[in-house]
Amino acid sequence: SLPPPPKLDEMIFIANKLSEPFSFVRIDMFSLNSKIRVGEITNLPDSGLGKFFPSEVEYDLGKFF
Repeated sequence: SLPPPPKLDEMIFIANKLSEPFSFVRIDMFSLNSKIRVGEITNLPDSGLGKFFPSEVEYDLGKFF
């Protein structure tokens, strides 16, 4: 397994702050030369292309948002 990135605690803090306004969000970050970079913020899992089986599950989960 890989070691945790440098400044992991700071990355978690930033992710928590950035995610506050959202009920669901994925925040991609990386550490480069000891600097934290945010790569992407998205509110869709699987780039919005994920499939649910059975399809009724997708409808039921959508009720939460």
